[in-house]
Amino acid sequence: MLQAWLRSHLKEWNSDTRSALGLDDLVSMDLSRLPIDESALEPDEEIRQLRNVPPSSKDTFGMFLRDILWNGITVETPIRCPNCEGPTLEVLVDVERDEIVLACDQCGYAQTPSGVPWHFQGHWLQPASAARIQQYRDSGH
Repeated sequence: MLQAWLRSHLKEWNSDTRSALGLDDLVSMDLSRLPIDESALEPDEEIRQLRNVPPSSKDTFGMFLRDILWNGITVETPIRCPNCEGPTLEVLVDVERDEIVLACDQCGYAQTPSGVPWHFQGHWLQPASAARIQQYRDSGH
C-alpha cells in the first residue's frame, strides 16, 4: 500500500532527490519476492514517530518514506555492527556478484557472511529476496 502511494506521488520529488533517496528503485521493486513478513518494520512505532516529529520538508518526508520501506523489505541478522556497535547487520545482496553481504544501515559498514569487510564497488546493495535469505540460513548462518 505504501509503495503504491509513493509510486503515484513520485513526481512530487525532483529526479535528483529521487535518485539520492533511491525512491525510484523502491517503487519498482517486486515486493512479493521480498521477506516482508520477517522485516523489522513496526508500523505503529513509525506512525507514532511521524506524529511526534513531523517532517520539516518534502525531502525529509521522502527520507522518512524511504526508511519505512527499507525497514519493511530487509531482514536483520543477530550480528551487531563491528564498526559502530550500533544496530544489527541486514542481509543484502551484491547483485553484480550475486553474493550475500551483511550491512549496517546506520554507518554503512558491510561484510561477507564470513566476516570479511566488503567495500563499495561502484554499485549499491539490494535487499535479499526471501529465497536468498533462506539460502543464507541454510548455509549455517
